Amino acid sequence: MSSAASEGLIEQLFAYELNAIRQLQAANYVTVSALCFVMWDTCLNIPREVQYIWKSSWSFPKFLYLLIRYYPVVCLLLMATVNTTLGDKHNVCISYMWWLCATTPQIMIIGANSILLLRIHALYGRNRKLLIALLFCVGVELGLEFYAGIKAAILATKNIIEAPAGIPLSGCLIVSNPFTFQFTLFAWIPCIFNALTFFLLTAYKFYEKVIAESQDSWRSLGRKDISPVLIAFVRDGTIFFFLW
Repeated sequence: MSSAASEGLIEQLFAYELNAIRQLQAANYVTVSALCFVMWDTCLNIPREVQYIWKSSWSFPKFLYLLIRYYPVVCLLLMATVNTTLGDKHNVCISYMWWLCATTPQIMIIGANSILLLRIHALYGRNRKLLIALLFCVGVELGLEFYAGIKAAILATKNIIEAPAGIPLSGCLIVSNPFTFQFTLFAWIPCIFNALTFFLLTAYKFYEKVIAESQDSWRSLGRKDISPVLIAFVRDGTIFFFLW
């Protein structure tokens, strides 16, 4: 091999390693920032959580709240730990990728959609037909997510590599991006459809209860006779839809 070809190969390897370091650094920054924000928000709301959640009797909504509230903290802590750990950890990365791709998204989807289903079920007077239709939509979404998550975990674990000798790269490294737009599209379509459905159902109920039944609709939006629960449903549902 000529010296020019050798130099070109070395430059390509160096560029790849430099790019990997930059991506890992950006991922670590995002993970730690998200963890700090979640912990800050949790600390701010501890007094109200103790009063309204922790002291209440156990129920399915309480379980869902604690799951959605604190499971992300555990996830971010684990992600930050793995992403900043040096050394040979091939087996750890395999387990980590299965957890990250085939477990965590499904747990969050089940928790979030269960809360939204309970809200819609309450807003629409426990309409069983609507509940069955929404359960079917959520079931389709969850099934496709499980399939995509398992396939993603298989592809990710097959592409895990060890850090080159002498280069202190942390986290789990993947030799190339095994995921394509078409691969994830079929899983995102039901997610977007269900999020839009929950949002429109909540917005329609808000319109029906506040706008259509009020003679002085826009002035009445700030009055105390509007249910704070309905306002919370609309506010949180809107935030969830646009963040999703």
